[in-house]
Amino acid sequence: MSSKRRYVLKNPKRIFHLIGIFLLYLSLLFCRGQWRIGQLQREASQKRKEIVQLTEYNTQLRRKIENLQSDSYVEEVARAELGFVKKGEILYRFAEAEGGKLEPFQPIVQTGE
Repeated sequence: MSSKRRYVLKNPKRIFHLIGIFLLYLSLLFCRGQWRIGQLQREASQKRKEIVQLTEYNTQLRRKIENLQSDSYVEEVARAELGFVKKGEILYRFAEAEGGKLEPFQPIVQTGE
């Protein structure tokens, strides 16, 4: 004769407790995953904003490079910062003296040669 063993639960409440603990564990894993997804989405949004800012800055630099390569811009800078004048022009420069008054210098005259 073969003996069949039948498993009898001594404490059926224990199964419900184990199932409850298992479900709690799964919910904690789910919440942790959702929190990480939210964190990654915030980081991605921040990176997108940085990309937009850097693209705008890159565009500004490209425009500045184009300006620096143009003759009119070079002439404008030479006139404003270095005081260059064209033939026949007179440049008046003023210096600020003590007391806030402006004192004129001798004019610089460019004569044609």
